[in-house]
Amino acid sequence: MVHQQGHGAEGNAMKAEKKKKAPGRLVLVEWIDSCTPNRKWHDPSFAENYKAATCHSVGWLTRKDKDTVVLAASYAPDEIGDVSAIPASCVKRIRRLK
Repeated sequence: MVHQQGHGAEGNAMKAEKKKKAPGRLVLVEWIDSCTPNRKWHDPSFAENYKAATCHSVGWLTRKDKDTVVLAASYAPDEIGDVSAIPASCVKRIRRLK
């Protein structure tokens, strides 16, 4: 759906909708996640250099407490979407983007 700038009350309502506050600060979260390369068999030496994955997620920080960091990657005036809950113990760094 394409929104067109209206006039009068309709135009004012659209302007108010655009000014709604974001659900939190826009951030980049660097965090560690477990990973499994595949289900095939490996020589035991394979595990010597295998590491967890470093991940990067961008979104609006909706909650941060001792257990969890919650991001919303999308938001609309009255809704959030693409929500991720990252265990706080896995978070290496949170950097504010805006």
